[in-house]
Amino acid sequence: VAYESLVEVLRERPEGPADYVAGVIERCRPGIVVIDSFKAVGELARDAAQWRNIVFDVASVLTAYDTTALWVGEYAHEAMSRLPEFAVADGILELRRVQSGTRDDRFLQVMKLRGSSFLDGEHAFTLSAAGLTVYPRLVGPAGAVRYDPTPQRLQTGIGGLDAMIESGWLRGTSTLVAGPSGAGKTIFGLHFLRHGAIHGEPGLVVGFQESPTQLRRAMKSLGWDADELLQPGKIDVLYSSPVELQMDTIVQEMLRRIEAQHVQRVVVDALGELAKAAGGPRRFSDYTYALNQELAWRGITSMLIVETAPTTPGNTVITGRDVSEMSDNTLLLGMELGPELERTVRIVKTRGSAHDGARHGLRI
Repeated sequence: VAYESLVEVLRERPEGPADYVAGVIERCRPGIVVIDSFKAVGELARDAAQWRNIVFDVASVLTAYDTTALWVGEYAHEAMSRLPEFAVADGILELRRVQSGTRDDRFLQVMKLRGSSFLDGEHAFTLSAAGLTVYPRLVGPAGAVRYDPTPQRLQTGIGGLDAMIESGWLRGTSTLVAGPSGAGKTIFGLHFLRHGAIHGEPGLVVGFQESPTQLRRAMKSLGWDADELLQPGKIDVLYSSPVELQMDTIVQEMLRRIEAQHVQRVVVDALGELAKAAGGPRRFSDYTYALNQELAWRGITSMLIVETAPTTPGNTVITGRDVSEMSDNTLLLGMELGPELERTVRIVKTRGSAHDGARHGLRI
């Protein structure tokens, strides 16, 4: 890496940085040239006309050589429509930092890429000791994907539940598990993953509420071998604290683990935390839809857990979010707080299958 300072050159000849840049390229023959900050160069120009000439001269020099150039600057978004460097540039990348609660989220957006297609919209990125990592936004399967429905059925391992939907749950479908706190939603998901792991189907639990230690404790209380089950290839755990949750990074890491471990069953616990991290209902709805399509295309069977308010007589609202219609199946868990706590389960909806819609007792 060769470092060259333009400060003295610009002080002596503010109209002639192009010649100096050409000399540096002739001497160093770089594959990449970075001018940081290009905006600072513009601030030394006498007027807009002189700056326009400088921009075109520098662009002409860079185009004449086999080099890729990056012009870095602290520009406001509005500057794109009035400054000449944005018209000359072949590509424009805009980086933004948005405050989300007590932390900042960073986003990258491709505004222009001459002669090439690109994925538009905002893409999250992170900075770390390893450098910069971009997480492209999830848009579902690329191109025209053919979905081949399979008649194969699978079981959850929950006694009495599978008999309520013919001979089991259709592979590749998504099931929304909705209910108030304490209704048994997480245990539903763990049963589903454990049954798959026992029968050779690797699973993944994406959790934001219960840490791996808490999941291990819950499994041991049920008499399961948590040390044997909670490992990649059986039940992998992708845990992220809701305080530092970044939806884009979680979804991309989820898909990476699905591919690496050939995951067949996924549990997301819970969608409410993803909704908070989305920053808005539209973005959450788009991501949930794209995620459902991605899992269906891969033939992965999923359980999406969402917490609801305690059920009351006459209350017909299931989630209050745009996820009920996206799921293939909907399980509604309830609790009746009488002299004894009574838990219930009801299959509200299934696509492509008959089901028992009556309310049944649930014992943990």
